[in-house]
Amino acid sequence: MSKIAVDWTIDITLSVLNSGKAFKSVAFRNLYLKLPVGLHTPDYVSDNGIIHLSDINLSSGVMSHKVTIRVDEIDFAKLAGQGLYSFVPDTSGKNPGTLTIRGSIGVEDGYVVAVTNNNISSVPTQTTLTLSSVGSDITVNAVDGEICYSISDFNVDPVALNDLPDLLRQDETNITMANPQLYLSINNPLAGYSLDASSGLTLTACREDGSRKPYSLDAGELINIGHNAGIAGPYKFCLAPDPSAAGSFEGFANAVPVRYQGLGNVLSGNGLPSTIEVSFDDPKVGPGKVSNFAVPQTLQKLEGVYKFYAPLNLGVNSKIVYDEVTDGWSDETLDKVTIEKLKLGATVSNSLPFDIVLSGYPVDEQGNQCKDLATGKPVGLGSITVRAGETSSIELESTGTITGLDGVRYFATAVVTKDGVTLRPDDTIKLTGIKATVSGFYIDEL
Repeated sequence: MSKIAVDWTIDITLSVLNSGKAFKSVAFRNLYLKLPVGLHTPDYVSDNGIIHLSDINLSSGVMSHKVTIRVDEIDFAKLAGQGLYSFVPDTSGKNPGTLTIRGSIGVEDGYVVAVTNNNISSVPTQTTLTLSSVGSDITVNAVDGEICYSISDFNVDPVALNDLPDLLRQDETNITMANPQLYLSINNPLAGYSLDASSGLTLTACREDGSRKPYSLDAGELINIGHNAGIAGPYKFCLAPDPSAAGSFEGFANAVPVRYQGLGNVLSGNGLPSTIEVSFDDPKVGPGKVSNFAVPQTLQKLEGVYKFYAPLNLGVNSKIVYDEVTDGWSDETLDKVTIEKLKLGATVSNSLPFDIVLSGYPVDEQGNQCKDLATGKPVGLGSITVRAGETSSIELESTGTITGLDGVRYFATAVVTKDGVTLRPDDTIKLTGIKATVSGFYIDEL
């Protein structure tokens, strides 16, 4: 604070000692009173704290007079310049700090006209003038100075990713987005005082296994909210790895660009996150200078809306893995077959914009991968590539001898090799006509 507007009164009482009732009257003429510098009164012209009072007349019966000085402003800058002001904060934050204003109040100049009573034997050579002051409680109405207002309770509900297709929710899927965009529209509760606001931003990817990975704005980047559009604003922003390539989203024309490289990696990792937590880092208004900032004051809430625009323009090395199990094949007959070769045939339709690799392995009734009876090693079915946008008949073939077959677990794996590959809602991987044939021998007891 450099200055505060206040309601404050200081009652100053001037008293003259009248021993033996020697004085019939005492008058003060052309009286100048000294106040601490920095105290402004609307009733008197002040010259560096010196004010000129009207003449004061004291009679024999009442040798005192009270002057009430109204103070409407305390200038801390002037007080500090004279070493008359200090503020000691309470470091615990539990109590107010202590504000100390020092200075003296006294008579700076003037004349005294004393009239003695006729019945005294001698005129006194001296007497005593006493000034006493009593200040009222100080009511603060407004402040000048520099303000930095930390904003609390500015919370955003987590974003739930519960409506995505199973194709994107597999454990091994790893997606990076080419240029997703997060649009914000927000107000500024203190724009009326020409104060700007700012905040950082962190998105935290939360997975069902309890893991959390935060992604914050690039170093040096902030959401800087101006004041030129008033309190309501709105002030609009586009947060993206490359805001210049974001185009214009409906309702967010002329949004201020904020670089956010980490936004493209929010979905990356082993499987998509279940939720994304949104936290604004150190949101605050100011610091900035204010003049005549009224107190107390109830501010509007800092609030706004956001839109997350993330077409699945997959980045290089994005990986999509889809797996499925076809089982329930085990029966009394199959359990007695020693399988030397398993062939899995199907028709695969790949409408994705990139190639997929199909692979798989046989499973037993516990869902475990079958092992070669001779070597004890896991038995696979090999792999085959289906080109983007094609429908192909495929055949996977096992190597190794197995028993206890109950089904097949198969995988469709795609790795993006160039930027700008976009998934559409109707893109699918479809397997039809799945048929398994086995070669081997059957042993039964007769």
